[in-house]
Amino acid sequence: MNFRFFAVLCCLAIPVVSLLAQPYTGSLSITMGPEETVFDYTTDRCAVLDLPDVYAHPIRTAQGIMLVSGNAPNNYFMFGRDFSTLRRSCDAVLVSGDKWPVDSFDHQEWITSVYSEDGTTIHALVHNEYHDPYSRKCKPGITDPSNPCWYNFVSYAVSSDGGRTFTQPQSPNHLVAMLPFKWNADAAPRGAPPPHGYFEPSNIVKHQGFYYCMMFAITSNTNQGQRGTIIMRTDDITNPGSWKFWNGTDFSIPFVNPYARTIVDSSQFIPAFVAPRTIRDLRGSLTWNTYLNQFVLIGASVFPVDGTETCGFFLSRSSDLLTWSEPQLIRSAILGWPPCNRQTPDQAERNISQEAYPSLIDHDAADISFTMVDSTAYLYYMQNMDNHRPGGWGLRRNLVRFPITFSKSDTASTHVDQGASATQALLLSIHPNPSTDVARATFSLLADSYVHLEVLSALGTVVSTVLHDQFSAGTHTVALPLSALPAGAYRCRLTAGEAGMVTVPLIVVR
Repeated sequence: MNFRFFAVLCCLAIPVVSLLAQPYTGSLSITMGPEETVFDYTTDRCAVLDLPDVYAHPIRTAQGIMLVSGNAPNNYFMFGRDFSTLRRSCDAVLVSGDKWPVDSFDHQEWITSVYSEDGTTIHALVHNEYHDPYSRKCKPGITDPSNPCWYNFVSYAVSSDGGRTFTQPQSPNHLVAMLPFKWNADAAPRGAPPPHGYFEPSNIVKHQGFYYCMMFAITSNTNQGQRGTIIMRTDDITNPGSWKFWNGTDFSIPFVNPYARTIVDSSQFIPAFVAPRTIRDLRGSLTWNTYLNQFVLIGASVFPVDGTETCGFFLSRSSDLLTWSEPQLIRSAILGWPPCNRQTPDQAERNISQEAYPSLIDHDAADISFTMVDSTAYLYYMQNMDNHRPGGWGLRRNLVRFPITFSKSDTASTHVDQGASATQALLLSIHPNPSTDVARATFSLLADSYVHLEVLSALGTVVSTVLHDQFSAGTHTVALPLSALPAGAYRCRLTAGEAGMVTVPLIVVR
């Protein structure tokens, strides 16, 4: 091969014809396909308490797909070559500490959020429940969720083997988020205090150099009405204590541990609720939608539909993670509590008494952490067949999914800059080329967009993910590490929202 000629060829940017990507705020139509079972409790469980009890979140690893969908005290995951071959692994990836002292911060643990940039090192946020086993107001000697005394916080775990095992920094260095006041079994004038704390972290999404996560919060130990969705971010996902909460103006509320320091005024460390009049406590699945050029938040809740409060799975859209659209019904659902526990004839026949934890997953997502979705994806959720049985909650829960398609119903809000040249919407070049250990990738954008840059083998297999982040309009240059790649022919592929995709050749020499 004539490397000199090939290098000149590779330095030429290859354009993609595309319209400018602007947030789509018009009407959205949603269609759904047939339901299929991913995990059947009766046949697939590893133990009595092995059931899908979180929002399903996948990671693309070197071996295929890892899917979070487990329960405390043992967190069992699913693994497969792809989404059609997922099977339960009966090797627990993290076993709950289930310790009695509240200041051990090691209790009933659910791995909830996962994020990775290489498919090997996987960062996780852990939903951590403390159920007081000491107080007579609670359920003495019991630490599981049947104990009504409930103090919740979020901690951190990490895997270095593609999700097969997770470890945590020594307590309290694994703490991520907790209320700025201690557990107090006597907080309520009568009986046990209501559940309170930070619950159910969403997907972690990377945006303009920060990692973001949304979650549900009850910020009072006496008033359950102080509840809603909150958001936090960090620029260092490896540092559990670096997350900061939104205070209504900026991300300036740091993590504080009330057991490690005296907090005189706890109110200054309580985060603001995000769009409380709009999304209320909607939370769960957070993704970036390249078809809509917006963030999409999906959860199970109750919102008005044509003037009637409706129980179901809903979605809301945002361009900045702070201002959200009125939730749109995906479909009605039986949520398991009044008035959301009325079965349809089909649910009664199949004994379905609860549906929860809807999560949007695009099987063809370009990124390793599946935080990107386009117009077609799958909605995963839990289906409970024996909720509220005598003596506690039912255990026979399945994980199911159905295909979902989004369609723009109108184009009134779609913006097209007629003065821009569509043939210059996306440009990519690599220098030097051929390269040895490090090259520079330069790309140009006509609009703000999520950028995904990866290196492919000659056969089209992804061998390295270089970028997955939001970039502003303009020209950007990033380093392209190549030292781990053998000599040979490769391709660099750049995807930038609706601006399209461009691929250029790359030669690595040694």
